[in-house]
Parts: sequence; structure tokens; C-alpha cells
Amino acid sequence: MTESTQVISAASSSKTRGALQYRMAIAALLLVLIIELVVPARRQSAAYDEGCHAFAGYTYWTKGDFGVNPEHPPAVKLLATVPLLGKQLRYPPPSPVPFFKAVCFSGGRDFIYSNVVDADTILFRSRMAAATLTLLAAVLTFALGYEALGPFPALLGLLLFVFEPNLLAHGSLITTDMGITAFLLATVYALYRYVKKPSGVRLALTGLAAGLALAAKFSAVLVLPILVLLALVEVFSRDPQGQPRNDRLRYAIRLAGALVVIGAISFAVLWCFYGFRYAARPAGETMSPSLQEYTAQLDQPQVEKVMLFLAHHHLLPEAYLFGFADVFITPRYMTSYVFGNIYRHGQWFYYPGALIIKTTLGLLFLLLLVFPFLLATRRGPHVENSVLSWFPLLCILQRQ
Repeated sequence: MTESTQVISAASSSKTRGALQYRMAIAALLLVLIIELVVPARRQSAAYDEGCHAFAGYTYWTKGDFGVNPEHPPAVKLLATVPLLGKQLRYPPPSPVPFFKAVCFSGGRDFIYSNVVDADTILFRSRMAAATLTLLAAVLTFALGYEALGPFPALLGLLLFVFEPNLLAHGSLITTDMGITAFLLATVYALYRYVKKPSGVRLALTGLAAGLALAAKFSAVLVLPILVLLALVEVFSRDPQGQPRNDRLRYAIRLAGALVVIGAISFAVLWCFYGFRYAARPAGETMSPSLQEYTAQLDQPQVEKVMLFLAHHHLLPEAYLFGFADVFITPRYMTSYVFGNIYRHGQWFYYPGALIIKTTLGLLFLLLLVFPFLLATRRGPHVENSVLSWFPLLCILQRQ
């Protein structure tokens, strides 16, 4: 064997060992994440709204009644209660208070703690189903980092994800937080892949991811303007050198058409989660209070008119409209305790304050470094810069 052959063989062997170690590091981090999700799911008592979500999800599957807990879209609740479908669970007795919120919370408590199946089994099975979204978000974080930045940044991103306290706190709860985190990230990642190499499949996947986000949490309505902003950044950062003058215009029109298709697909996916049915309750049952009575509590007349217009023309499911109205109504009567003061209503600075307090100093520091990094690496691909420039916004949105 010649000396050059030996050098090539040694380099190949070293590369193989490095690839194996890299895969082992990924597997180890994902294993740690699974342990971090399983242990608290076994040991923690129920959060105040987990019973309501589990009861609602099981009701959606078995009765098709989306009038239970319309304050949140159904996607995560449906996923979380899949493991309960093989169980013969009892429904709680009817609530003496017809208000849908009272029905859900009292019914959720009885559903968890007064059923033939013990509460620990119901909670653990549902939590593990919901935790798959946390695992999905971790895999997407790694995949986006690997494709956009390379192996080391991808591994670093996965490492930060696995040990991020806020993600772990919500990671195995029957709530909507990790649903919006996973699907919003999936939407941006899917658009990134479509922009790099357009195809019908990638376009459809972007629309599917956006629809899943809309069906996970109401704050996902921001996914559509986020996609528009990403598209604008992509269009205006496109290098025009060596290309016809109207190339940018044609590219912008093509992206605009893609966004229209994405919006249409996401709209269809959202309706799919409500069984393509407008009425919240099945078999002619009605909501209490009615949508018109509930939206009368809005102090924004224009918002009320829009809600009633959408309802009149059945442009969105009734249960979705109830939940969207609730987003505007709830802050009016929820007492807030912020920074040592009690307020009669919700305050605009609650979420920025909660973000600063709840986010670790290390992550805040890294987020502040994103924009200087982009300015220092303007020579890099514009697609990657477009995604990176909006990644801090995604981190903020998943905490809302």
C-alpha cells in the first residue's frame, strides 16, 4: 500500500468515525429529551386546564361536539386523546351552569378524577401523545439548522432545545403551546425548502403545515403575515445582477401565487379539523350563550361586525369564531397581577415582561446576536438570511 493510499484510507476512516459520533450525539440528545418528557408526565399533577383539554378532545372524537372548549382549536386536543379511544370512559354529569367554559372545566375535572380509568393513566397517555409535538419540534429545529447552516449549528440548536426550561415546562402537558411551536416552525421550514427548490409537493406541505398551525392555536393567524414578510425579504434580497430587470417582478408574482395556494390549503385543513361543519354542536344542539350574545361583549364594534359577517356566511366554523372572539373578550374580565400590581384587565406589557422574565439569559443573549450575525454574513445565501432574520420572532410567538 502506497503512502498516498494510506493517507486516503486514514482520512476516510476518520470521516466515518466522525459521522458515527455525530449520529450518536444526535441520538443521545433525543434520548435525553424523551426522558425529560416522560418523567414529569408520570410525576406531575394535572395543570388547571389539562382536564378540560382532555375532556374536549375525547368529546370531539366520540360525539363530534366542538362546543366543548372552543377557546382553543381542536388539533392538539385531538392528538392528545388518541390513546384514550380504546377505553370505555364515562362522561361527566351535565353541568348545572350552561356556559361553555363552566361545562368544560367542571366536566374536565370529573373526566380526569371520577372515571373508571384512573387519573394517572388518562393523564400519562394523553401527555405522551401531546409530547410527540415537542419531539417533532426538536427534530425540525435540527433539520432546519442542518440544511440552512450546517452540521455544527444544527447540533448546537438541538442541544439548546433539549435543555431549554420553557420548552421542557410545556413539553409534556396537554396544552396548545408546543403544538403552535412545532407547526409554526414546520411552516417556515417548509417555505424555506419550497423557495430553495419549488415543487408542487413542497408547496402542498407548506400549506398543510400552516393549516395545522391554525388548527393548533389562535395566535397562529400570524403565520400568514409571517409568510408574506418572509417572501418580501426573499424578493428584495434577491441578487438582480446578470438577470433581466423584470425578473424580480416575475419572481414576486410567482411567490404571491404560491402564498395564495398556501392560504387556500391551510384554510381547507382548518375546516377539516372541524369536520367541514359550521355548527359547533351536532344534531341541532346550540351553544350557550349564542355567538351573537357572546360577541356582544366585545368593546370593538368593528371586530364584532367582522365576526358576525363570517358567521352569517359560514366562512369559518362556529366553534372557531367563538374561540377567536374569546381572545378579545377574556382580557376584559381577567384580573392581572404583573410586577407587583393588580390590574382589573389584561395589560399589553404582560407578554413582553413574561418573555424577558421566563427566557434564560443565555437564550436572550443569543437572540440579540442574530442580527449582528446577519450583518456580518451578508455574503451568505439570501434564503438562509430570510429565515434567520425571523427566527427570533418565532421564538417570541411560541411563548404567547
